[in-house]
Amino acid sequence: MAGFRKLGGGSRGIAPRHATALRHMARCFVLGWLIAIAALTLFGQDDGRTIKPVNAARKVALVIGNSAYRNGPLKNPANDARDVGARLSELGFDAEVVLNGGRKQMAEGIDRFLNKLRTGDVALFYYSGHGAQIDGENYLIPVDFEGQNETDVRYDTHAAGRIQERMERSGAQLNIIVLDACRDNPYRSSSRNAAGGLAAMNAGRGTFVAFATSPGRTASDNSSGRNGLFTQYFLDALRQPGLALDDVFNVVREHVDEASGGRQLPWTQTAVVGRFTFVASGSTPLAPRPNPNPSTDNRMESGPATLVVESDTDATFTVDAQPGVALKAGQIRQITLSPGGHILQASAGGAGWRKVVEIRAGEQQAVVVELAKDIADAAIRRIEGTWALNWEGEGNFSAAGHRFHGKVDMTLQISRSGNDLTGVWHQASDYKGIEDPKDPQFNYSTRIDARFRLKLNGDKLTGIPEFAHEERSGGEKLDYKEVSFDGTLVNPNQLKIGIVWQRDAQGKELNTSQPTLERRQ
Repeated sequence: MAGFRKLGGGSRGIAPRHATALRHMARCFVLGWLIAIAALTLFGQDDGRTIKPVNAARKVALVIGNSAYRNGPLKNPANDARDVGARLSELGFDAEVVLNGGRKQMAEGIDRFLNKLRTGDVALFYYSGHGAQIDGENYLIPVDFEGQNETDVRYDTHAAGRIQERMERSGAQLNIIVLDACRDNPYRSSSRNAAGGLAAMNAGRGTFVAFATSPGRTASDNSSGRNGLFTQYFLDALRQPGLALDDVFNVVREHVDEASGGRQLPWTQTAVVGRFTFVASGSTPLAPRPNPNPSTDNRMESGPATLVVESDTDATFTVDAQPGVALKAGQIRQITLSPGGHILQASAGGAGWRKVVEIRAGEQQAVVVELAKDIADAAIRRIEGTWALNWEGEGNFSAAGHRFHGKVDMTLQISRSGNDLTGVWHQASDYKGIEDPKDPQFNYSTRIDARFRLKLNGDKLTGIPEFAHEERSGGEKLDYKEVSFDGTLVNPNQLKIGIVWQRDAQGKELNTSQPTLERRQ
């Protein structure tokens, strides 16, 4: 056969070019086999085994939940903080929980937390409540914040970036910051540079920052549940063994995105070196819900609870911003509630009342709505201040029938001392006859100074004189004893006054002042 040649012993030979090809194929096969073995050795391992674990002798946490805001109360943050604090304690953290912290309480808690941190620690800061961003900086808002502008936000709240900076300077090997503070901000309209949601934060080495939603977006407080939407799934993820830090928040992100229909997407930024797990691989998953203190945890029971409400005045009462019910002064009303945390509010006469309660299944809890004093205070705030009339023009003397040019200034200064109201009256009037300005018969001026003890009832004002003096042109002086005073608040900027300075023997009014005064700033 062509291409073959016969060798001795009857054996068959292979043509040289075919032998070379076979040897090349064999070498390729062996090389490929060795590469496959190397690949399996390298890539067949769990990635976690190739990353250095984060091991810490101490794990320290501060958990803050603010619900009871004077402006824009929230239902769930206090529950969030209780549950996150309980979960972290189960996971071996030295966890402090601050509930409904004012500016001072938050500052003290933050200082205690930061002063605990040592080199090599794992530090975790969790915050649930209102937050705001101004010029790209994030601020965590205490429940007693009453600011009106961005300057107030900067100086009367707590800057998240400052907390992060102090954590990173503490020497902790891992800093975890979790902010469920992207809820709709009631203070945003007071600041021209404020934006919705929170701003992104740059993570320094060893820092992991998690937001309840993406930068500039707002998150759900989940009013139908015990926890905010983000924290609900964060708590669930903290139960799972073997999840690295990134994995925990990847799981949270997936569930929140699905539950919100894509409207809320949790966001993370990280510069963590190493692998940290809350629950070690191979551990038994933790119980679905922490219950470290059954006396304050309402979720382990079912069935209704009863709220017994009494008010010291007629008021409108609401639970969790639902349609209000009417309260009558001195009457007791029972309201059936689901177990858990609830925000109670009442309003009347321009005053407001608010309380956050925790109530267990089957429990009967009593609250007293105290608004009467606040209503009185609100009414006094409406009336106190300076009221004045400044008039100049022409008119007629009612008695003499002559034309005149006149100028009148009247001022009532209302001030409060404790529960007492005082009104100080100043009046200056000058008239000159137009027919003959030089005729003293038609030139007239008067000055009246008086002080009254005032009493306010609704929009009605009455007064008892402490003194009332009038000095007329020509040196005549009068000291009035039987003076009557009343007033009516027409609207927030107008106060109608009626003063009778003098009457005749038959009780006819001889000298009166009946202006409508306007509020002065």
